[in-house]
Amino acid sequence: MVVGHNPTMSYFLSLLVTGGTSRSSVEMKKGGVARLDLSPRRVLLKWALTPKIVRAVHDSIGSKSLPKTSRK
Repeated sequence: MVVGHNPTMSYFLSLLVTGGTSRSSVEMKKGGVARLDLSPRRVLLKWALTPKIVRAVHDSIGSKSLPKTSRK
């Protein structure tokens, strides 16, 4: 899984997916998430989510983490 906070994430994914033949076949926004399946012969892009979809999924789940406590 690749999470994009890097300005060259699209370039990186494009090189992986195309085997280095294209620099602009995948467009990832900052905060996007992509799932890749890796094998010795190929890299397959299974899915990619935009930051808007990631936020919507997060907001629909709600807060389930424990409240922060101070250390003593």
